[in-house]
Amino acid sequence: MYKTLERMQRDGSIAEAAHQRVGGPDRVAFQLTDHGRSELDIWLRQVVPANPQISAELFIKVVIALLATPDEMAARSLLAAQRASHLAEMRRLTKVKTAAGASASELAAADYLLNHLDADLRWMATTLDRVTALRAEVMA
Repeated sequence: MYKTLERMQRDGSIAEAAHQRVGGPDRVAFQLTDHGRSELDIWLRQVVPANPQISAELFIKVVIALLATPDEMAARSLLAAQRASHLAEMRRLTKVKTAAGASASELAAADYLLNHLDADLRWMATTLDRVTALRAEVMA
């Protein structure tokens, strides 16, 4: 974070606005400069490219489990354990969403994460249905 702030200050996007001391070291508050506001406006208008990728580590583990183990049980076990982990995280996020006084930003973040976890779960279910065919492919 400090490197980013230093770069933004060096590039003229932000400037120091105030110094505060609240029970610890001095804290510096920054404000956008006119140049920074212009850069922010440009950045906000840019569409974020769709990033259709699965969890790379999970995908790699499934492929390795199919390649490096004597049968498909390692891949099936991996997918089942990962599914349980995703479901536990989804339960935690659902508690965040349903907590009294949850802010709009907490709700938005929880919804974003829940939707990504749900997509991963759908991929895991489809992959689990295809484990036998996938093993045959990677072993060919």
